Amino acid sequence: MPPMVRKALRAGTFSSSVLVLSMLASCKSPPSPPAETVPSTPSAPVSVAASAPPPTVAGPCEGAPCEVFPSAEAAVQKLLDTKPRIMAFGESHAQKDGPKLPSTTKRFTEGMLPLFKGKATDLLIELWVANGSCGKATEQKVATQQKAVAAPQAETNQNEFVTLGNVAKGLGVRPHVLVPPCDEYAKILDAGAGDVDAMLQMIARLTANDMRTFLEKTEGKESLLLAYGGALHNDVTPKKGHEAWSFGPEMEKKLGAKYMEIDLVAPEGIRDTPAWQGLAWYGKYKPERHTQGAVLMTLGPSSYAVFLPKSAPVP
Repeated sequence: MPPMVRKALRAGTFSSSVLVLSMLASCKSPPSPPAETVPSTPSAPVSVAASAPPPTVAGPCEGAPCEVFPSAEAAVQKLLDTKPRIMAFGESHAQKDGPKLPSTTKRFTEGMLPLFKGKATDLLIELWVANGSCGKATEQKVATQQKAVAAPQAETNQNEFVTLGNVAKGLGVRPHVLVPPCDEYAKILDAGAGDVDAMLQMIARLTANDMRTFLEKTEGKESLLLAYGGALHNDVTPKKGHEAWSFGPEMEKKLGAKYMEIDLVAPEGIRDTPAWQGLAWYGKYKPERHTQGAVLMTLGPSSYAVFLPKSAPVP
């Protein structure tokens, strides 16, 4: 267990073992399409004066409206100003073989999270904490299975999720983690080779349960709930076959546009792989045209993607 996690557990911020799942593989930017060439006309030379004007530079999006902001904080602030009830942020978890850049979690914690001081009351974090009552052998078996799933992740991920919870608490936003009941552990162990699918379904179910509880307790109020985790669980329109991995459809049905799916994307991490190609914004965002600031893409009344400003590599 990383030192920072042990310290958090001793301090009482979180209890028992902390587990984080990897939702997506890291990916690289898709290649730019080849430039279209215009055939020459040998019979009539073209003069400079008669040539076509230079093309205008297109925006960073095609097929979806988007706006450019000076920072990711400014883009998120625009969404916050509409007074949503749930803002569910999704990320692609940092990978061991990914670019050496500040992680999305770190950038959210240090830059965007302070926007919610005095505005959000609670934060659901995709940290899975054993409840300690399911039997040591059972919990160790599940922990071993989960460890294999999280193996491709950067080793700093667990620490950064714990830090996210601690910083939120310091801002007056109550952090909450997922505490699976024992029957959920049994489902994972019974799933055999399908244990990853069982884990992803469990995360969606537990998060949805916590969201329902929040909405019931705050009915009639303007209380704001934040959620932070993998970029598949918050989907309003999940990929076919992955519907059980997402709480998005249920929350959008309950809240309409007051529920927001917000994917946070580091442009440098995008790769041309099936995992990335299945995301709703893939192909609509043109990273080669994103030269400054942050880009806010609107994919639907409840669905957004924020492409973070490009950052310098970590030394």
